[in-house]
Amino acid sequence: MAAPEHPSHLGWLNPTHVINRGAWPEGVPHGTEVVVAAGAPVSTTLWSAPTDAEGAWPLDELPLRPGMRVPLLAIDAGAEDAFGTSAEATRLWYHIANVPGEEGWVQAAVPTIVDNGADGRSSSLRLDFLPVINASGA
Repeated sequence: MAAPEHPSHLGWLNPTHVINRGAWPEGVPHGTEVVVAAGAPVSTTLWSAPTDAEGAWPLDELPLRPGMRVPLLAIDAGAEDAFGTSAEATRLWYHIANVPGEEGWVQAAVPTIVDNGADGRSSSLRLDFLPVINASGA
């Protein structure tokens, strides 16, 4: 029996990557914010760059509270046709400004241990930060 094709070979794309890569293809507009989601932990690490970037280092521990808003400066999402097979293959980082003069990268989509596949790897994500969308489109 032949192994089944990967969903990316069949045209399925990673929706987290597609949505975040397509949100602002020309760059995040000035004044855009993200909000801390209700299920976020009490803190997260603020990084110099996403952790898979060469030379990334932790800058600080950022306290979080649901509803907290911070400026969004940039988005770094994985390939839309990513070939990973678990939640660990989802890659979403937001470049934020914590306080005036302090900025860094936070992991916005975090694999959780709530649900695991048969291979023991995570099959669910926790979204800690969500873009703030104005109903007026501004």
